Amino acid sequence: MNMLNPSNFSSGGRLRDGALLALAALGSALLVQVVAASLALTLVYLGGLVVLALTAFLLTRSPAIQQLASGEALPDWTVTLAAIEQPNMALAITDRANRLVCANSVFDQWFGSAHAPPRLPVGDAGVDILSLLARAAWRDGAGEPSSISDGQQTWSAQVQRAGRGDDYLVWRFTSLTASDPIPAAPSTCPHWPDRCSPVAGARCCGNRRRAGFAGRHRARRQSANGAARLRR
Repeated sequence: MNMLNPSNFSSGGRLRDGALLALAALGSALLVQVVAASLALTLVYLGGLVVLALTAFLLTRSPAIQQLASGEALPDWTVTLAAIEQPNMALAITDRANRLVCANSVFDQWFGSAHAPPRLPVGDAGVDILSLLARAAWRDGAGEPSSISDGQQTWSAQVQRAGRGDDYLVWRFTSLTASDPIPAAPSTCPHWPDRCSPVAGARCCGNRRRAGFAGRHRARRQSANGAARLRR
């Protein structure tokens, strides 16, 4: 019989089992009282039974036991680690709390196992870019490839949402050389989203607004000059 089958944990079965355990505890306590003829010893015995019962109840409420009871297998991260081990790419897996649950050796070599995306040692601008990628991945399923740098080395960063319940992010980092095209950073500019970056920010947007105003002013002036020449 499978004791961890969910059908064995129905409300009626739990009540029946609880009543049987309570009767057994009272019967054993009564036996201790008859044999020892000591109320203090009987109370200590009952206290020990209560502690054991509470411990068993808390253990059965743990997520691991509930996962086993529902028939779901626990993730084997050793298999995942063997699958993501690649020589020229750093891969890392984080959960919804941004905790690093798995990473290959290249990630450990480049960023260290003490750091989890998006909090990598790539400066404030790089952390902002990775944070934008993470939000996009949680919302849309994936983030656009972007470049980050620690001042000495530049990487292309990609992230994708994964898992049975979409509870994990898979990060991929590849090293960029001088000849590699650098992906654009995710945009936060509301006016030219395909041209502005989080680093340039409002300055880029403001410069382009001023350039647009100047261009329209020149066009009006040229149009007015042309109309004046036609009148002559």
